[in-house]
Formats: sequence, C-alpha cells, structure tokens
Amino acid sequence: MIEPSSNIKLYDGQQTQSLRITGAENDTSNFDSKSAKKRDGPEISRNSGEKQYLVLRKKHVIIVLQFLVGALVTFGGAAFTILALNPFGTVVGAIHLSIGVAGLLGGVLVVRRKDLPRKFLLPVNGVTIIYSSLSESLAGIKSLLPTSAFHDSLIGTIVAIAMSSVLIYILSRR
Repeated sequence: MIEPSSNIKLYDGQQTQSLRITGAENDTSNFDSKSAKKRDGPEISRNSGEKQYLVLRKKHVIIVLQFLVGALVTFGGAAFTILALNPFGTVVGAIHLSIGVAGLLGGVLVVRRKDLPRKFLLPVNGVTIIYSSLSESLAGIKSLLPTSAFHDSLIGTIVAIAMSSVLIYILSRR
C-alpha cells in the first residue's frame, strides 16, 4: 500500500519522473462542492511531442490516401477515355481523368504545404465521390464501356469512393 505523502518514481520508457502522493482524506481538489460529487482524477494532457507525432501521422495517412485516390481516378479516367465505345464515353472519361489529376494535385499540395489544404481536398474528394458514382452509373446504363472493362471500372470506383470517404472523414475531424 502507498503511504500518504510518499514519493514514487515512474519510468515511461524514456525518462524517470517523480510523483508525490499526498493523503487522499485531506485532499479536496477533486471534490465538486456544488454537485457534492467527486470529480474524475487530474486531466491528462498530451505533451507537444506526442501531439506533433499524431499530426504528422495524420498528414502521412492523408498523403498516401490522396495519392492513391488521385492515381486510381486518373488511370481509371484514362482507361475510360481509351476504351469508350462512343464519343460520349470519351467525354465522360476525360472529365474523370481531369478529376483524377486534381486529386493528384491535392496530394502534392499536402506534401508541399505545412498546413492541410482542407478547402481544396474536401471538395476534390466530394466531387470524386459524386462524379465517380455518376460516371459509373452512366457507363452501366448507356453501355459506354465493354463488359470486362466495366467490371474493372466498377471495382476501381468502389475503392476510390471508399478511400475518398475515409479522406473526407479524416479531414473533417479536428
């Protein structure tokens, strides 16, 4: 048992810290007099090194996902343009290609800028989701692609929509 007013040494893997324990029976700092309830223990705050690590990790996840989405939509748009069965399909594929290039540009902006370009990434990923859904629906309804290419396109669209959704979720959290 820990005696009141005793010193404890804690080792967290990097450094040793001293902790002084005082008698709990005389401690009123954790007692809320208005509600007559005991409050939770001291609020634990993360040190600045851990916060920087979490911000950097989040940025790396965004970079990887944004480049994957951008590349997938760019190559999908190029394939859509090349394999289209009619001129309308070529136009749909060219728009798809340009949205993919905008997604790649978003990845480059995340790498180059210190802060996250949320005002650019959120709309780009939103447009990616909406347009990918629309173009895939058109490809199925209007037969804009050969059957085998349509199945591959459908898989790529599902993956791109999922990754863009994750990006929007990450970017909208603060």
